[in-house]
Amino acid sequence: MNEENKNGMPIENAQDQVQNQSQQPQEFAPPEPPPQQQQTTAAPEQNAQREAQPQYAQAMPYPPEQKAKKDHKLLIIIGAVCVVIAAFLTMMLFGGKSIDMQDYVTVSFNGVDGKGTAYVDVDYDSMGTKLLTSAQKRKLETGNGWGSINTAVGALGQQWVLAEALDCELDQSSELSNGDKVTVTVTADKDILKQLGVKVKHKKLTFKVEGLVEVSNIDAFADISVQFSGISPQGEAEIINNSSDDACMQFDYSLDQNSGLSNGDTVTVTISDYDLEGIAERTGKTPEEMSKSFTVEGLSAYVTKLDQVNDTALASMKKEAEDYIQALSARNYADTETMNGFTYVGSYLEVAKPNAGAWHNNWLDLVYEISYSNSYGGSFKYYYGIGFSDLVLQADNSIDVDLSDYSTTSHTFNFTSGDHGYYLYGYQTQKDLFDDWIKSSMDTYTYETDIA
Repeated sequence: MNEENKNGMPIENAQDQVQNQSQQPQEFAPPEPPPQQQQTTAAPEQNAQREAQPQYAQAMPYPPEQKAKKDHKLLIIIGAVCVVIAAFLTMMLFGGKSIDMQDYVTVSFNGVDGKGTAYVDVDYDSMGTKLLTSAQKRKLETGNGWGSINTAVGALGQQWVLAEALDCELDQSSELSNGDKVTVTVTADKDILKQLGVKVKHKKLTFKVEGLVEVSNIDAFADISVQFSGISPQGEAEIINNSSDDACMQFDYSLDQNSGLSNGDTVTVTISDYDLEGIAERTGKTPEEMSKSFTVEGLSAYVTKLDQVNDTALASMKKEAEDYIQALSARNYADTETMNGFTYVGSYLEVAKPNAGAWHNNWLDLVYEISYSNSYGGSFKYYYGIGFSDLVLQADNSIDVDLSDYSTTSHTFNFTSGDHGYYLYGYQTQKDLFDDWIKSSMDTYTYETDIA
């Protein structure tokens, strides 16, 4: 008689069962569905034995060495199944359909006649929706919480698939005129379309260019002038736009030079090409000419020649100079000294050399011969100079000069009369004056004179 364990199973049978379980193969396959119940009835002894067996066999632990292993074969099989399912669903959605590109391709034209641009647009959303059957549309609209048809179509990805499979290209997209024709060529990925079961119709589409803005040429400089100001050679220029034309008010005018100008120079006003097409599209106008030149005129100029100094200007300077000489003698002559008179000898015009570092643009130096005597028998003539700087010749040939700003002689010479010593401001000879005033500045000024 076999000895039984606490569960009523013979110990010998239980040992055999444990041994059989420990000898199970190391690979674990997915559980198979239970077999169909047979119609035969098991013996009462067998049923009683099954009921008496313990139910711990499914709780047996995996062998330790099996815990870190992954079943890569299973993952590959699952991935392949997903691909097949996706392809099947795609075929179900698209299979046997055709796409007429005439229904989904449009070309828009923008800009002005002669410089128009074209843009091609493909309605992939409508294309993807068109390929669904009515039943599929209803199902997507009402079932599974998809929301709108557009959301469902986007989720299924048919727009993306079609955009990847179809490429539309224009043969010309710029420099277009009304009446031109452009062609859209559709290039299809045959492999993708074959997988989808979709055919494409009308792979070449022709469109007529129309709707471009007709433009007219206008004189964009009719009311444009240049105002010149300042003193040559440091004159300045400014553009004056007096136009009320809508296009001319939008054009961007610029000068090639707006400073350092002299009378007779030429400056050029140019219209920038920035936004010209935009202005033409908004106004229907474009410049007939893009630039225009203007001659610099009307600038005041620094005097460079003696004959530019008119008699009126010379007389006003001589008046200031002679008043100063009179005042100087009154202030500096002693009671024993007398100025018997003075005579205007002539003038030197000094003109600054370019880039020589001169402090003034010009000098007009007036030279006087003064007759002198004193109570101790001294009697002679000496020379005195007064200079006016930066004389400007105006457009009307008048001279602009600051009569209050002049330079006087600081040089002195000494002499004796009898037993008395004297000094005077000036030069004993005309040559002495020339050497000190004119010759010493010849490195920065040229000169011209009317003194013989």
